[in-house]
Amino acid sequence: MALVTDPITAVGYDDELYPYLPLPERMPLHWPDGAAVAFYPVVIVEYFEEEPPPVSVVAGDVHGGLGPGGVMRHPQVTRVGSRDYGHRVGFFRLMGILQELSIPPVIAIDAMSAEAYPAIAEWIAAHDVEVIAHGRSVTQAISSRMRPDKEREYIADAKARIDAALGVTTRGWLGPSGSESGHTLQLLAEAGFEYCLDWPNDEQPYYFGTTPPLLSLPPLQDLSDNQAIQVRGLYNARYGSALVKAAERLVADGASAGRLLSFTLTTFTSGQPARSHYVKEALRAITAMDGIWVTTPAEVAAAVAAAGQA
Repeated sequence: MALVTDPITAVGYDDELYPYLPLPERMPLHWPDGAAVAFYPVVIVEYFEEEPPPVSVVAGDVHGGLGPGGVMRHPQVTRVGSRDYGHRVGFFRLMGILQELSIPPVIAIDAMSAEAYPAIAEWIAAHDVEVIAHGRSVTQAISSRMRPDKEREYIADAKARIDAALGVTTRGWLGPSGSESGHTLQLLAEAGFEYCLDWPNDEQPYYFGTTPPLLSLPPLQDLSDNQAIQVRGLYNARYGSALVKAAERLVADGASAGRLLSFTLTTFTSGQPARSHYVKEALRAITAMDGIWVTTPAEVAAAVAAAGQA
């Protein structure tokens, strides 16, 4: 991605990763059975290392990062503890909610969580779950500091470890903290991934300009529980209301051209008892709406490919 210092002459963003195509100029997107909105939440399970490798990059908005003044405190009882709560309690609470509401679980999990928490691996093995590869750990993000060969190794290592620990074959990727370099998308395509959930820049799927093609399934960043609650300080009830209002708006807009409603729920945030109440009620309201197709990333990708619509 180049730094723009001269007047812009091209249309759209300053890269060649995807074409700029405003939504009103696209062919109408149609979902199965005439649904207006394809809907799935993505539950994130991620490992927070108290002492990540020295060369690691930790995204600035990672909840549980450095203490005041950028000093790492040891032991980080509350920071590491809040993450561990998600693996010990929050994950199972959120899975219970999804089961009760008949929402197919979509779980983005990193390699270290898949390996270190056998109870989560056993739960995944016992249920019909779509697993999304989520890197090595939240404290080992991808960045432009990585050489392409090292990033290729990172992606292959994360996928192999997740697939082996959980007995799955991951087809989708969500980078830790949505992190990428300028090489990531092409490397994902070469590694056999079919879709990526990193880019929050649309309400419909589209293909990146990779070889082979890699499908973008955009999440709504404003509806990420971590972004809304931990970063922006949205009250729990207001967060639940925002989810429902977004769904209502997308159903109305999707009557003419289908939309995608996807957002992330973290086990240590939405898995908390008070927050889980509002998340559950919001999910209940969304799944009861007319025009909602409750689905998974794999099913959305298959629908797009079959229709040749993206």
